[in-house]
Order: sequence, then structure tokens, then C-alpha cells
Amino acid sequence: MVDDDDATLGLVALALRRAGHKVFEARSGEAALDVVRTETIGLVVLDMGLPGMSGIELYDRLRQDERLRKIPVLFETAASFQYRREFQRRGIKAVVEKPFNLRDIVRQVRELAPPLGPRPS
Repeated sequence: MVDDDDATLGLVALALRRAGHKVFEARSGEAALDVVRTETIGLVVLDMGLPGMSGIELYDRLRQDERLRKIPVLFETAASFQYRREFQRRGIKAVVEKPFNLRDIVRQVRELAPPLGPRPS
């Protein structure tokens, strides 16, 4: 989960953990790259507006790395219309618009990367 907004990061991470997902949190593109290079990642939930590098720039860097290019990415953004051309050019279809319902983001994450192991009680 990559988002520089602590409230969004915390809420989504908690919802995903409750749904049975292991969640690593990053607040910047550079921090996210550190995580994906050292951990086994099944999916990246990625905000577009990040400090230092945009979500699109991080996505491009993931796709340039042979070991990371197959990791699915779910974008979250408050302005998907603003990025529509960038998404289309890259074939990105997994986008959730802010504000989003936590159930919707959990459902999309489950479709892209089902949780491993039993659900927590």
C-alpha cells in the first residue's frame, strides 16, 4: 500500500488486513521500491500523488525491472480523468476513484491478489 496520506493509508491497510492480506506500508515511491525489492509482494495499491515521484513514475519503474514487472497494480486517485491518457497508454484498467468505499477496494484487491491462508477472526 503506497499513499502519502496517513489517514487513507491507515484505513485501507486496516481493511485489507481484516480481509486476510499482509500489508506493507510506504509513504513514497522510493520507500515502496525498497519494500518491493526486499519482500514478496502480490499486489501494489498505489496512490497517484506521491512525494518525489508520481504513481505513474513508480509504475513505470516497476515495469522496467524484470523481477517486479508482473506485480499487479491497483491505482487509487481523486482525479482519474486527469490521468486517463496515461492509464490508457499503459493499458492500466485497475483504478479506483477517491473517495472510495473500503469494501470496493477490498473486493478489487481480492480479485487481483487473493489473500493467502485463512482469514483472521
